[in-house]
Amino acid sequence: VRIFRVIRKNRMDLVARINFLQVSADNLMSLLLAVAGFGAWALVLSKLLTFPIWLFEVRRADNWKPDCSVGLAPTAEFKQFCFPVLVTEALKGLRLHLDKAIIAALLGVEALGIYYFAINAGLGLAQTLSVAISSCLYPQLCKAQRFGEDLVLAWSRITLLMLFGMSALFAIQMISVPFYVPIIFGEHWAATVPVIIILCAAAPPRLLADCSSQLARASGMTSLETTTTIFSSGFTMLTIAVGAMTGGVIGAAVGLTIAAWLVDPLNALVIRTQAQKGRA
Repeated sequence: VRIFRVIRKNRMDLVARINFLQVSADNLMSLLLAVAGFGAWALVLSKLLTFPIWLFEVRRADNWKPDCSVGLAPTAEFKQFCFPVLVTEALKGLRLHLDKAIIAALLGVEALGIYYFAINAGLGLAQTLSVAISSCLYPQLCKAQRFGEDLVLAWSRITLLMLFGMSALFAIQMISVPFYVPIIFGEHWAATVPVIIILCAAAPPRLLADCSSQLARASGMTSLETTTTIFSSGFTMLTIAVGAMTGGVIGAAVGLTIAAWLVDPLNALVIRTQAQKGRA
């Protein structure tokens, strides 16, 4: 409740500081525990030990307390808006992990290791930035609505600006992959460079998809967001499976990227069109 109240106030600087503090402490704790010989437990214990930092800072950021005298709010509108959001987020989480299961089933554990590394070394960074940036978009859209601005126009302006800036960053990452992978991860991972580059190419449409989700929510069309997510998730898993069967790990990466460029812009167009009709 408190963190979303902070986001609603558009205090994204405060949210960033809280997350930076918690993640930095997590990484430092992981390093110290790993050096101390805790092995894989270094990753688990660091998150358990540093999570109170986030909790304490969030509680300090907002002084909200439940007021029982207010009574219960009507739940019909809440359910109508929130249930599709929960379904959408569950589908997105499933999409992030189901591709690994497909790779393991079709190509085996060794190929899964290569694919998993390539996802994290390439698209993982882009996905993290995409989610963070799109999350900042929602309060901006809500603010535009409150001040009577054209919601679709505001979304288009901000999204194009984000796409222009982030696409340049994604392009720099693609160019840098052959250099940073051997240096950071070692020469034995150099063979994964083509897979990482292909996966990086899926970042711009993913950013567009995340931004269109925020437009759907700001417009109250969460059911449409769920429908487009079902379609994109199913199509993506299909192209990954076909790509894996025909071209191995590289084929799977190509399948994921093709699906992103075909489906995500289409879903964004559908949501934008429906938001315009709703505005009219």
